[in-house]
Amino acid sequence: MKLLIDTNFILIPFTKHTDVIDALSEYGEVYIPDFCVEELRKLGKEKIVNSYIKLKKIKVLETKFKNNCGADKYLLELSKNGYVICTQDSELRKKIKQVGGKIIYLRQNRYIEKNF
Repeated sequence: MKLLIDTNFILIPFTKHTDVIDALSEYGEVYIPDFCVEELRKLGKEKIVNSYIKLKKIKVLETKFKNNCGADKYLLELSKNGYVICTQDSELRKKIKQVGGKIIYLRQNRYIEKNF
């Protein structure tokens, strides 16, 4: 199973002090889209997150994302193609559920919740 983490999910270890990536590894391979890495650069989190991505062996998924289509729309499309989307964004989670996609999120700042 391929798990795709978005920007807010990769920041959980730094904001909630919960190492979610190790827990995700039992479900499959963990990826982060290239456009999320770019967003992290814009937020000034590049050095911290890049070292974390290397440490946790998270693979960067190269996409054909264009800024004008919206990251959430792109993640929604990827969920239709079999990726499990890992996000804290409740609106995105609702949309993914509506199209039959799979999601993972952090509940109560420490529990991994999944809908599959």
